[in-house]
Amino acid sequence: MALCCHPVIFFGKSFISPDNGLLLLYEGKPTVPGGVGGHIDNAVGSDLGATMLWNMPASMIQHRALFHDHEFPLWSRYNWSGLPLFAQSLSMIGDPLEWVPILTGGASWAWDWKFITAQVLFAFAIGLLVRRTSGSLAAALLLTLSAPFMGFFAYRYNHPAFFSLCYSPWILLAWVEGARASSHRQAAVWAFLLIFADWWEMNSGTAKEMSALLLFMNAAGGLMLLLAAQPMRWRLTRLGIFAWANIVFLLLSAPLWMTFLDALGKAHTSYDEPRIYQMTPGLALGLFDDIFHRQFMPIEFLFNPSTNFFVLIGVAWALVRARALAGERMLWAVTLPAVAAGALAFGVVSPATAATIPFLKNIYHFDNTFSCVLFILLFVIAGYGLRECLARLRDKEWVGDWALMLTFVGVLVASYFGLTDAAHRVGRTMLKVGESIPLSLFFAGYAPALFAALAILPWAMRQAWLRRPAAAAWAVVALCAFATLHFRHGMYLQTKFDFYTRNPKTRTDLRHLTSPALEAVRTASTEPGRVVGLDWEMVPGFNTVLGFETISGPEALMNPAMLELTTSLGLKRIWDWRIKIKEEDFASLHRALDMLNVRYILAEPGQGSSPPPGTKLLPASDLTVLESTTAWPRAFFTDAVGVYNDGPSLRKLVEEGDGRPFAAEPPALQAMLKLPARDFAKRVVQPAQHYKLTNNTTTFEIDAPSSGVAVLLEANVPNDILAYVDDQPVLCVPVDHAFRGALIDKPGHHVVRFEYWPAALDGALNVAMVGLIALGLSFWWWRRSGRLEAKAISTQPTPPDCVAVS
Repeated sequence: MALCCHPVIFFGKSFISPDNGLLLLYEGKPTVPGGVGGHIDNAVGSDLGATMLWNMPASMIQHRALFHDHEFPLWSRYNWSGLPLFAQSLSMIGDPLEWVPILTGGASWAWDWKFITAQVLFAFAIGLLVRRTSGSLAAALLLTLSAPFMGFFAYRYNHPAFFSLCYSPWILLAWVEGARASSHRQAAVWAFLLIFADWWEMNSGTAKEMSALLLFMNAAGGLMLLLAAQPMRWRLTRLGIFAWANIVFLLLSAPLWMTFLDALGKAHTSYDEPRIYQMTPGLALGLFDDIFHRQFMPIEFLFNPSTNFFVLIGVAWALVRARALAGERMLWAVTLPAVAAGALAFGVVSPATAATIPFLKNIYHFDNTFSCVLFILLFVIAGYGLRECLARLRDKEWVGDWALMLTFVGVLVASYFGLTDAAHRVGRTMLKVGESIPLSLFFAGYAPALFAALAILPWAMRQAWLRRPAAAAWAVVALCAFATLHFRHGMYLQTKFDFYTRNPKTRTDLRHLTSPALEAVRTASTEPGRVVGLDWEMVPGFNTVLGFETISGPEALMNPAMLELTTSLGLKRIWDWRIKIKEEDFASLHRALDMLNVRYILAEPGQGSSPPPGTKLLPASDLTVLESTTAWPRAFFTDAVGVYNDGPSLRKLVEEGDGRPFAAEPPALQAMLKLPARDFAKRVVQPAQHYKLTNNTTTFEIDAPSSGVAVLLEANVPNDILAYVDDQPVLCVPVDHAFRGALIDKPGHHVVRFEYWPAALDGALNVAMVGLIALGLSFWWWRRSGRLEAKAISTQPTPPDCVAVS
C-alpha cells in the first residue's frame, strides 16, 4: 500500500482533493477557495461525484447532528428542501471505519485514512482467503501484493463501491473458516464474524454493489458447506449455524433495510424503469485490465472496472489444471457463483430475462456490479492456479502447462480483437456494428508489454527457482515482469502517461472553507433561506460542505412531490438529480425560486452593478451574490387556503399572484382542514420568527390573529413527519404540493415544531431488539457448550495404559 498510494501517504495528496477533476463551488479552476487547480489527469469515467457530493458531506451532517444537535442523523435538510438521510441506506454510519470521518467532521485526511485502511484490509483478506482455500502460502503472498493494484480502484477512484468491494472478502473468509473448523463450537466463532462482516458490508455505502456482494459471497460460502467432504448431518448442522447467523444479522440490521424499503416505496430514483447494461463475452479480457474496455469509447472513457493480468495468469493456470483441480470442493464452491455472476455481467442472461427479476432489474449496471462479485471469486480461483504453477516448477510437464496457459490467453485476445458486434453496453457504446477497434498510441505500446510480461513472468520464476545459470538475473526479470503487470494501477505524482494512471491532487481541508462570497451569504443570513448557484456555480451536494441548503442534490432516493413541484414551476433537471438554472433564465424563474425559499443566488463574478428586479447585490469578489428581497420566509402563518387542481394551476398561482406567500391544497385535502371560508386574495400572512433548526427538527414561533395554517417550506414525507403546536401533536398535512402544514385552531402566540421520524423505524427497532436477544442467547449457548465440553473432558476416566508420573 505504501507503494500503491505513496502520493497520499507521503506527499499530501488526497482521494477527495477538490482538484481531482470535479466542479464544486466555482466553474473554473481551482474549484474551491484555497484550491490549487492545475491539470486534471484521469477523471474521465471515474464517478468522483458520489463521495465528494454525497458521502463526504454526509459525514459532516452526521458530525453536526451527533455533536451539535445531540440527535441521531435521520434527516438531511440540505438538498431538495430536505430528504431522509439514514433511510437512504448509504450513509455508512454503521461502518466502524466511517467513525473517523464522522468524529473529525469530514476531514479530508480522515477520508484518505479510510480509503487506505479499507484497501489494506482488502489485500489482507484476499491473502487469507487464498491461503485458507488453496493452502499455498506463496500464492497467498503474491496475490496479497497484487490486490491493491487493480483497475477497479481507478474506476471507483473515491466511490463508496470502493468500500463495498474491500469489505466483502471477509464475508467469504468467515464461511471458509467455518467450513474448516474442527468442531461446531469453533465454527460458531466464525459465524459471529459473519454477522459482523455482513453488517460491515451493508453499511459500506452502496446499494447495488453491496446487495450483489452480500448475496454472492454468502451463496459461495453456503456452497462450501454443502459440498464439504463430510457426512450430511455434519453439513446440515454447520449450514444451520451459519444460516442462523444470517438470520440474526437480518434482525439486527432491520433499522437499515426496513427504513430503506419503506423510503424506497415512497421515493423516485433514477433506476425506477428497468434498463440493463451488459458486456459481450468477447470483452472478457477487459476483466483483467480496463485498457481493453477503454478502446471502445471516445477519448478512452473508463466505463468498467478490472483486476490485473497477474490474476489472469492464475485463473488461466487453474483452467489448464482443471482436471487435477476437479476434486477441490472449495474451488467448485467459488466457481459456480462466478459462472452465475459472469452470465449476468456478460449478457448470457439476456436483458429481457434480467428485466423480469425483482430488484435486480433496477440495478441497470449489470456489467460493473457483477464484475465486482467476479473479482473476489477470481482471486480465489487464481490462488489455485498459482499453487499449481508453483508446485510443478521442477516438473517437465510445467512447460506444457505454461504453453496451454498462453493458448488460453490467446483465445481471449483473439475473441477480443475479433469482436465485430461492438454493442457491448446498451446505450453507452460509441461504435457501430462492423467498426474496428480504434487503438490509441498508448495502448499500442502498453498491450504488447502486458502480454510479454504475462508470458515471461512464470518462465522467469521457474528459471530462478531451478537455480539455472544467471538465476539472479532471472529473478530480476521476474520482478520487472511482475511490476509491468501492476504499475499502471498504482498512484503517481506525475508520469508521461498521466491519463492512464491515478494522479491525486493536493489535500485541502474542506471543513472551514471561506471566501468573500461565502461570508457575504453567512453574514446576511438572519433567518433560514436557501442558496442556489446559476449555471455551474456551487454544484448541488457541495452546498452541504458549506452549510447551505439548496433545492436539488445527488441523493439516490428523491421526493416525488418535490420533483413534481419543481417541474411544474418550470425548473429543469439534468442527470435526473440536479436542477440547473441558466443565468438568462433567472428572471423568468425568480418567483418560482422565491416560493422555494431561495434567498441567495450565486453567479459568475463580474455581472455588473445592476441587480435584477426584486434582488440586491451583496458585496463580494470571487462570485456575484444576489439576495432576493421577495423570497418567501421559511415558515409563515396564513388564515386562508387556496385551491389548485394540477401543476399548471399551481404555477399560475405563483407566477400571476400577488407575490406573497400562500398555502394551497387540492380540493380533497382542503376539505380536511375545515377552516372557515375566507377570501384568498385578502389572506393574512404572518412570517415566523425565533427559528430553531436541528438535524431532525424545525421549531418556530408565530402570532396567529385567527385560526389558520402554519406552513413550513421543508419537504413533507407521508407518515414520517410529526407536527406539534404548543407541544401538542397535530396532523401534518401536505401544503403547496410538497411542503408541510399544521392546523392552528385558535388565535394567539404559538410554538410550532416539525420532526422527522420514519414510521417504519419503531417496528425496525423492535425487530433489532429481537435480534439483539437472539445474539445474546447464541453467545450464551456458545459459552454453555464450551463449559459442558470442558466438563465432559475432565470427567473422562484415565485410560488403563496411562501411568501417573510424579
